[in-house]
Amino acid sequence: MFKSILLPESIIGLDALEVLDLGCTNLEGLPSWLGTLKKLHTLILTGSNIKSLPYSIGQMKNLRELNLAGTKHLKKLPKCIGSLEKLQTLILTGSNIKSLPYSIGQMKSLRILDLSSTSQLKILPNEICFLTNLEVLDLSCSIITSLPDHIDRLQNLKHLNLRYTRKLEILPDVGGLHKLEKLDL
Repeated sequence: MFKSILLPESIIGLDALEVLDLGCTNLEGLPSWLGTLKKLHTLILTGSNIKSLPYSIGQMKNLRELNLAGTKHLKKLPKCIGSLEKLQTLILTGSNIKSLPYSIGQMKSLRILDLSSTSQLKILPNEICFLTNLEVLDLSCSIITSLPDHIDRLQNLKHLNLRYTRKLEILPDVGGLHKLEKLDL
């Protein structure tokens, strides 16, 4: 077993830092000062041992991509995640996330939401339907049991991936998804 690592506080001084890749590290937590990295637009935590995200992540106003793929110890996202107004890509594939906060509906810039292979997420909050700029919703290989009734409000959705969602009981009306180019069932 590897020892958990800590981020050096000297990172705060990296005023030009735009991409922080902490993927495949033994990092278990992020410091609260992370929100001070104002220019950061990409945060990659793929395969890390992260257990939670600090509340200060909501202060990262320029964050455009948050990659949490394969974060097996992360069970939930903080409510402040909805404050990430510029976030365009949220990747949770292969994570053990159990629920999404209702504040996710505030992420008006979100274009890609990847929830594929999530082994604990059964239900999407109805607020997902407020993501009017969403273009890709990937739920493949997940245990989702139902989709929000008003999923047809995702007026810019181009790709809906429901492949291998064996626990999905009812497919809601997708007739209103006029920009849908690819539907994987």
